Amino acid sequence: MTTVMGATYPDLYAAIAPSAGAPYAVFDASGQRAYQEMGPRARPVPAFILQGALDEISNYVVVGRANMLQGLGTDDYADDGSANFSVSRLPSGTELSVLKTDVPLPLVGEHYTAHGCDLGRFLSSPYEHLINGALFYFDSGLGCQDVGLQRLLMGFLLAHRVGGVHQGCG
Repeated sequence: MTTVMGATYPDLYAAIAPSAGAPYAVFDASGQRAYQEMGPRARPVPAFILQGALDEISNYVVVGRANMLQGLGTDDYADDGSANFSVSRLPSGTELSVLKTDVPLPLVGEHYTAHGCDLGRFLSSPYEHLINGALFYFDSGLGCQDVGLQRLLMGFLLAHRVGGVHQGCG
């Protein structure tokens, strides 16, 4: 439902964070259908996605990667009205990290930017859906000095505001 709300109401949602949900209109990797749904309110909608690489429930390619590609495709249409790769499907940066939670969580983080704007974060771990979900929703790092998944997510979402200046955007 997150991708539906982001496409249907880009004027209300500054950024989205789909959690194991399908891309908008199921699997339109081009992003054209989500862009058409936005209509005159079309604008890039940044996305934060966490995906387990070995997840058998929420498949890495069919759900996680497809969400990221569709979001970037939609943003490509929304930034200037055409699919001209002005928003790259390649990450502008990649980093490896390990979050200190009850179970150490290795992450590969991809950052996607265009025109000085932070448009996406794709985090993947080797764990499957149930472990990622448990760590995400019950992350003990929230009350600790260590940065947890919830802090990463909230930091991303709070950096984007409807009607305001988005962090990293001119």
